[in-house]
Amino acid sequence: MKVQILILVACFCSASFGQVLRSNGKYLELVHKKDHTKRLNDSLYLSCDCTEYVRNYEIEEDTGKIYFPVLNENKQLTLLDKNNNWVLVNKKGKQQYQFPFESWSGPNYFEEGKYTIQQEDTTYLFTTNHELIKKGRVSRYKNYADGYLWSNEEGKYAILDLDGNNRTPFDFTCTSWDSKNFGFYKNGIVAVKNSDKKCGILTYKGDTIVPFIYDFIDDPGEDQIYVQKDGLWGTIDAKGNVIAPIIYQELPYPDFYENKINLVKTGGIWMATDSAFKPLNQDVYEVVKSVTLKTRGSSSPAPFKIYAQNGKFGLLEAHSELIYITEAIFDSIVTLNKTTLCFKNRQVSFYDKEGNFLRKESEYNLKHLDKNGLQITRYADGAKMLWAEKNGKWGIQTFEGEMILPADYEEIKFQNDHFIFKQSGKYGLADWNGNIIIEAAYDQLEITHLLDTRYEPSLLVRVSKDGKTGVLNEKNEVLIDLKYEDVVWANPRKETIYVSKLGENYFILDKKGEVIEEIQADDFCLTDREYLYEIDYYDPTIIFYKSKIAHQYLLNGKLHESKPISEIKQPCSMR
Repeated sequence: MKVQILILVACFCSASFGQVLRSNGKYLELVHKKDHTKRLNDSLYLSCDCTEYVRNYEIEEDTGKIYFPVLNENKQLTLLDKNNNWVLVNKKGKQQYQFPFESWSGPNYFEEGKYTIQQEDTTYLFTTNHELIKKGRVSRYKNYADGYLWSNEEGKYAILDLDGNNRTPFDFTCTSWDSKNFGFYKNGIVAVKNSDKKCGILTYKGDTIVPFIYDFIDDPGEDQIYVQKDGLWGTIDAKGNVIAPIIYQELPYPDFYENKINLVKTGGIWMATDSAFKPLNQDVYEVVKSVTLKTRGSSSPAPFKIYAQNGKFGLLEAHSELIYITEAIFDSIVTLNKTTLCFKNRQVSFYDKEGNFLRKESEYNLKHLDKNGLQITRYADGAKMLWAEKNGKWGIQTFEGEMILPADYEEIKFQNDHFIFKQSGKYGLADWNGNIIIEAAYDQLEITHLLDTRYEPSLLVRVSKDGKTGVLNEKNEVLIDLKYEDVVWANPRKETIYVSKLGENYFILDKKGEVIEEIQADDFCLTDREYLYEIDYYDPTIIFYKSKIAHQYLLNGKLHESKPISEIKQPCSMR
């Protein structure tokens, strides 16, 4: 005799943890701690809910997986058998029907006994007798009572009943920002856009409860629903009653869900209102801007905002009450990482992420951008620093006020997490912490590459002095002697290769500066990626020009081919 054993993980009323559902071939019974049995009668059937879980569905000694039972209108259990087939089992434990589709979640039943099965992107609607009513695409929130939100191949939506009849035409499109979860909310309504590109709200029966007069309607899952009409914003309830009048050019979202104070813009000016959108006072603002606190990989809104009055800026809070953190006295306000900098003349006031005052800097003229509009931002973690100017000289300062580099330099550039500084007309190099790596002794200095050897990243620094060029490493050791007119780094992938020029000769050098090949040429360039694929060679190659002939060399110094310049199809990349 075959025995089916099912452990009910969760069941309402009589069923509880540790109970076993067992068939003895005549009827199903509940076994509690294996010493007490109770016949599974109608009352126990009805006490079970379709959210139950069943584990260890066994036939003889074959144990299956974790399964999802559903009690349908005919008091049959829907189970997944050992072959991963969804089946119907009656009160005696006898299989009565096997569903024709594979489905992760099994049938979804309704009060009339009808059900749906999801198969990839298609939903199938069946009668109690397993006859197909309709198939098509259905929103993820696919049912509310007896209503469906179906979509066709063109992405248009309609509401259907459980007999497959249209309650609305296929005339609607999605309004939600979350199109994958678009559908009915728990209150049985959905916001849609019609063929006239106007938005309204329908019930699951297809009735219109908010007329199609809006240009936009937000998801109707909150007490106040965000709407736009004729370019102005406001809020309504689920019945279409206006809560916030639709008069605002700016209605910060979703502040009105949480705050007792709203900052809104109407008639070209900003003002503060209470939760009923009545003005709090006579104060008006030219600008109100939310502040986002950003760090590498994350961001969060600040509890304060930036406001402007009479061309000056300040900070305020607007939650349970309106609080001015600062007066509008600053020329500009910038938030970097989790610190807010308020600039006034040559002074900077610092505030933390909660809007608390930290310190004031007046000795140095601080800037968060250089003349090219670039910030000092470390690649690894997004940490930032500030340029500090005093008496025409530049240094680097942390947000806490520590001078990493003193304000002694004529110029400072930030590159590859390092600082290139100029002192007495010569260039040197410092690391992120201000340690001097290369003293200011060179006419030109450039970091050509941050060589990532995974475990020992190192710098390659091209330097020039008295018209001669060479390469140093991060320990200030000479890799290529300063004797060449120019040195170009040639290989971005494997071992470092250089091309250098001395007189009329060019040299291909290895990473130690040893000569691989000496070539006489008028000029040279590096090939670009497209050209390389044509010759099925994936490292860069070098083309040397001599007397209208192009000689293409591999990085090992071997000549690949020579041809007239006019026959070269792909242009060279810039050096």
